[in-house]
Amino acid sequence: MAHLTSIQAQYQKALRFYLLTKYTTAATACLKAITQLPKTNAIQEIDENESYTNINIQELETLRYSIWTLYLNIATTLLTQQDITPHVTKLFGLAPAVAKSHDQFVHAMWQLLSEGYGGSGNVDPRLVSSCLVMTLKIQAVNVGRQIVEEWYAAMSDSTMDYISSIAIQQEESDDVYYNGCMEAIDLYVTRILPAMNDYETAISFVQYNPLISDEKKESLQRFVSKSEQDASRERQKKIEQQKKIEQLAKITEEKEKARLQEERERAEKEAQEMKTKAYEKQVDKVEQVDITSTHIHSDSNSSSVFSSSSSSSLDNGNGSTNINQRQLSNTTTSRRSFSLNQRSPTAVKEWIRQLIGAGSATSVATLLMILALIGLLRGFRGKWSEPLKIALTKLWQTVQMGTKVTYL
Repeated sequence: MAHLTSIQAQYQKALRFYLLTKYTTAATACLKAITQLPKTNAIQEIDENESYTNINIQELETLRYSIWTLYLNIATTLLTQQDITPHVTKLFGLAPAVAKSHDQFVHAMWQLLSEGYGGSGNVDPRLVSSCLVMTLKIQAVNVGRQIVEEWYAAMSDSTMDYISSIAIQQEESDDVYYNGCMEAIDLYVTRILPAMNDYETAISFVQYNPLISDEKKESLQRFVSKSEQDASRERQKKIEQQKKIEQLAKITEEKEKARLQEERERAEKEAQEMKTKAYEKQVDKVEQVDITSTHIHSDSNSSSVFSSSSSSSLDNGNGSTNINQRQLSNTTTSRRSFSLNQRSPTAVKEWIRQLIGAGSATSVATLLMILALIGLLRGFRGKWSEPLKIALTKLWQTVQMGTKVTYL
């Protein structure tokens, strides 16, 4: 086994690297110091070894506690800053398989610590408290509970009697070991078990624990009860908030459904209105066609009635109407004859004779005036302009129409 001075030197080296935030190097140096420490059950053999005759056992235990405390602090710092890897487990002297989770990593460290003290019941209670703080920081409270219960169950009877004797005094003690036990118990009751919502176990542990003074029991029980009430209110508050969230979600969902339903109804209504308008337009077109057909039919009937009436009037009329019709026929025939044979004097004379025979003096006078005008125009030796010819032609057509109207 290494001499105490070399162990102290290795510890100081590891502490210096830790203060310089060189955690991996500090972990390696700290692990070397741990491997040089003698087991607790080997201290009894120190007197038989001449090289350790002058070793102060109390100083060795103090150094042992300091080295393991530094070891746990380095591990806590690394676990809160980075993920667990096989390389990290190797730095702390653990198997690579424990890199799967924080729980396995911390439990492996606790086993290594227990071996260093020759059993879990011999572990310094202050180191137990450090382990509990680590489990709280990395959220491995299940392992923290397991550590405390294992340590407490393996505690020797002599240690239990010693701590109980101090608790009976009902006075504050400066005993390091007793205060370490009270700190571990306090963390277990006020932090570990409440984090697992196991308030019943916390109250029972305090109530029947011989290591705790009566005053400390009352204080811890009040704290646990208050923590339980606070947790209950917090849970109730969360439940109410969850209900409100669910209600709001339900209301929102109902509003969304109502909106979608309203949109569907509006779309259906618009579609129906469009169909109705289209149908009305189609009906209007059909009605318009019917009205037009009716008007055409009415006009046809009116024409038929007018024709029938005219026929009746002609059939039932007097002799003057027949004479007028004959005159109109004669006039039309005469006019056509004149237009075809206007250069023949015989035809003109015959036409005039027909007009005189019809007894229309006004028509005869008008016709004579036109013929005189035509004769004058024919007797003119010069050439007429084309516009004047067109005007005279129009005048002749007008005279012909006037003659027809006069005969009617």
